[in-house]
Amino acid sequence: MRAWTALVVEIVRKDLVLELRTKQSLFFSAVFAMLVTVVFAFAFERDLGSSRTVGRAALWVAFLFAGIVLVTRTATVETTDAALEGLLLAPTDRTALFVGKTLANALFLLLIEGATLVFVSVFIGFSLPPAAFPLVGVTFVLTAVGFAAVGTLLSLLAVQSRLPALTLPILLVPVVVPVLLGGLELTRAALGAAPAESWLKLLLAYDGILLLAGIALFEPIVEG
Repeated sequence: MRAWTALVVEIVRKDLVLELRTKQSLFFSAVFAMLVTVVFAFAFERDLGSSRTVGRAALWVAFLFAGIVLVTRTATVETTDAALEGLLLAPTDRTALFVGKTLANALFLLLIEGATLVFVSVFIGFSLPPAAFPLVGVTFVLTAVGFAAVGTLLSLLAVQSRLPALTLPILLVPVVVPVLLGGLELTRAALGAAPAESWLKLLLAYDGILLLAGIALFEPIVEG
């Protein structure tokens, strides 16, 4: 167990170091999130008149598209100089590779969620009361983990299978819809407009399913 944990930590450290050197994945994802937020600000705010309604929608739609960009780029990095093949040749537990990459992507997605929240605050005027931050923080963690679990798996599948770039959104969006709905409803609950308990349980259960499915399917996918 200690060796498995050490490998997970090393995979996370590797991905963080690579991203800190280039900053490309986070930069492009953040720019994409900002552009989606700006579109929402100009297209919907005047018509709907509610910054809370538009802000919640913009937050999670921008996160969806920015997340797709991010997991695609982090998977593409592994194809450079046959990096993924090198990892797979190492005599290690393959589940540690999946968990490590999922945790690294979850950390990146948390940063994107934070940046997107800033964008919707600036461009749409969406603000959270102080009492809402604990629940929103938990929501960000759960949505980032769920998105990272399925995004890591499907992006590596797309890269390994040499599928067209447009294939990933087609595969990913239907699976992450419950994650995004949970995030949307829990953000609404944080503002005092709905109960949170049932959506928290749903999101926790769905994250668990995605993580277990990823652990079970990771090795057949990367060796396929």
